[in-house]
Amino acid sequence: MTDDASRITRRKVLSVGGVGVAAAIAGAATGVAHAAHLGAALLTDAEQALPASGETLPAKPQAGTIRTLLVGGGSSHDFETYFHAADNATLNAAGGIATAYTSNADEAVAQLAHADVLVFSANHASFGTPAFQNALNAFADAGHGVVVCHAAAWFNWQNVPAYNQRFVGGGARSHGRGEFTVFNRQPAHAVMHGVPAEFKIIDEQYRMEFNPGAPVDVLAETSPEAESGKAYASVWVVNDPKTRIVNIALGHANEAHGNPAYQAMLVNAVRWVAAKASETRSLHAESWRKVSIHHV
Repeated sequence: MTDDASRITRRKVLSVGGVGVAAAIAGAATGVAHAAHLGAALLTDAEQALPASGETLPAKPQAGTIRTLLVGGGSSHDFETYFHAADNATLNAAGGIATAYTSNADEAVAQLAHADVLVFSANHASFGTPAFQNALNAFADAGHGVVVCHAAAWFNWQNVPAYNQRFVGGGARSHGRGEFTVFNRQPAHAVMHGVPAEFKIIDEQYRMEFNPGAPVDVLAETSPEAESGKAYASVWVVNDPKTRIVNIALGHANEAHGNPAYQAMLVNAVRWVAAKASETRSLHAESWRKVSIHHV
């Protein structure tokens, strides 16, 4: 398979609308009880809120530290073992990253107020409710980075197509499984720094489908999947005018989370998306400094 035949080219950036930044985050955090009541009406008894972890992030920004909220939970995956314990260990070992994990949507909303980056892997119904989706969009609108992992790149919430449009650029509805090769298509990109030109992995091979005109840059893609005969995006950026978004389709179990290439991409993605939030804070600080000087 040649690069010309397999490369997925850059698409034009779409303008994505969002809710008000401060008001939406504050409204989501302070209106949790009301939102949870509305959201509960959308869930069956078997889909009620998952337990809170009690883990917290530092309330205030810390120099040299990326406050990273890991949010997982739902079906068909061992979220606690891999998206909590394994990914938490990987990020902490990298240095300069403080983490907290939850599978509870209300707790996630509250902790987003203290996060610089969200690593989102959940597929539970509670994350498709207005309370969480409004908070997620407000978080992104404020320039905070988002890394979408594995299960969260699926078409999970049929009533929230805007999620897949903005944060994934499409989604997956099926997958293969087995050993396949992942090709690093953009080694110069910060997310792919230190990642081999190609590596083998045993994992679910998501059959990613991008929306027509989706504003994506594919950073890595798979060898052709056995059943469909097609190559699929494995790591990609969704270009958003307000934030940085990276998707990593890999990650079903230990063969992925324990793979050095996966670990490198996860750490790189968190650091790269965090840079947008830092730029936003710097711009706000500079604007305030100029206003203050002007009024002296």
